[in-house]
Amino acid sequence: MMTVPSPEQRQLPDADARAVITTDAAGVIRRLTPAAERLLGYSGTDLAGRSLRSLHVGDELRARAGFGELEAVFARVRSGALAFDRQRWTYLRGDSTYLPVNTTVAPVFAKGEEVAGFVVLLELPESHSPDRAVEAAATPAPLAEPDDHAVLIDQQVRTPISVILGYAELLQSQDAGSLNERQHTMLEKVGESATRLLDVMQWVVHALPAAPSGSTGITREAVDLVDVVDRCVDRLGRRLRDERLRLAVDLESGPLVVKGSAPHLTVMVDHLLNNAVAFTPSHGLVSVTLTADDDHCVLVVADSGRGIPDEELPQVFTGPHDAAKFRPGSLGGGLAAAQAIASLHGGGIEVESCLGDGSDFVVRLPVAQAG
Repeated sequence: MMTVPSPEQRQLPDADARAVITTDAAGVIRRLTPAAERLLGYSGTDLAGRSLRSLHVGDELRARAGFGELEAVFARVRSGALAFDRQRWTYLRGDSTYLPVNTTVAPVFAKGEEVAGFVVLLELPESHSPDRAVEAAATPAPLAEPDDHAVLIDQQVRTPISVILGYAELLQSQDAGSLNERQHTMLEKVGESATRLLDVMQWVVHALPAAPSGSTGITREAVDLVDVVDRCVDRLGRRLRDERLRLAVDLESGPLVVKGSAPHLTVMVDHLLNNAVAFTPSHGLVSVTLTADDDHCVLVVADSGRGIPDEELPQVFTGPHDAAKFRPGSLGGGLAAAQAIASLHGGGIEVESCLGDGSDFVVRLPVAQAG
């Protein structure tokens, strides 16, 4: 019986490496990038000459017979009916374990409109846990429902960015021919910029369903703020590495429960963390502390950046022009949204800063009353 691989078995690719398979026009595998080899547990020579279909679970292929089937996907992309196809499939690894992967299939053109092959980008689903068994490989796992606006944005924007990264990875590996040093450097810049755009896109998708709409009505339940902050910090890992920043995290050992909306609070913390990262110089420090103070939870997000002049402090939370005007390079509006969310939860955010000594954003939220 097949199982879901452990983290060690999966040998996940590095954050900056792209797991890519290239095939010919019929879907026969030509090569795998090193990241794809590690993800799937095969070497390129193991799979070269085999159909991509051989990596798929038979029951899942049969369950999608017709429009969603693999050959139908290739046909639609080849005909130009789709610029690319994005679905979640279950792949069979070299150690006979199941691996759910998001696959993006895009055409590789030879001359004019002739499709010479396909590039297949593989990504682990964010929700994939190695401890969660695949209950039924025959059950299709589409990426989105048509009425899910956030996921539709993810598919329409994030997917083409992923394709760009996949092609950049192929070019870097010299799959299409040798490159000179200047071309390598240019491709690295393309990859870095696309990765940063992908991070911003991911932030937008997380923020969209929970953004405050001006209404004071939110669904309130018991929320462990320690868990919310921990998850937000974890998602920030790759960007911290990219920016070469140090991170110090000190969270309360036990739960700190507030009454409110976990999605809104997640957006608030994401805004504060992204703001701190945006204005911390390379090799600088971002620190996150969460403690209890009498009847309040106190979250402090600090950066070691240039700080904010005294005359600008009163305007930090004023609205869409807050960060864009006073902290050039930010998304703008994030601090105002964070303040609005804190206010919805009966709390607030204060900023302590001086030029040359960074900034501390201090959030105080009332703890949930027992019973």
